[in-house]
Amino acid sequence: VIKPHRGGGEFNFHRGLAIQLKHNNLLVTSFLSRRKLSASLSYDSLKVPMGVRSINSSGYHRTLQEMGSKNKLTEWIVGIRVARHYRKFDVGINGIHYEYNLPLEQGEFPYQFFKITGRNWQNASIDFSFTHQNAHFFGELAIDKRGQKALLAGVIFSADAKIDVAAVVRAL
Repeated sequence: VIKPHRGGGEFNFHRGLAIQLKHNNLLVTSFLSRRKLSASLSYDSLKVPMGVRSINSSGYHRTLQEMGSKNKLTEWIVGIRVARHYRKFDVGINGIHYEYNLPLEQGEFPYQFFKITGRNWQNASIDFSFTHQNAHFFGELAIDKRGQKALLAGVIFSADAKIDVAAVVRAL
């Protein structure tokens, strides 16, 4: 579950501490991450930061505007996963909490209607995987801070040494 960041990207990783404990078939993984992010802020009439309009995930700081947005947002993340392995079956319970020093704003465009808002956010989920002969089944049921649920389930079937067939279903 815990892997070092080896990519070239500057955004899709956590920086902090992680621990993994195993006892028999029980695996507990937890992490704590703190990092500074580049963010475009909104200000009041006295130039006091009020919230975050957007987060720059490119990693670039080429222009004056990009340099001015560098390290404006502090993000804390804590997460835990408790998993159990039974022969060919794995099941896990997951939780994650995000905390920001400034509130994330909604935005006015249609693609921003469902984005994370406020100073904190939480997600929780239950996942499973099961392998039987040439088929691997997997899925996850998740819920967020607003109570919105999502389900992902799928199967990968190895029909031949050179042919794998996969199907994935996602429901909100």
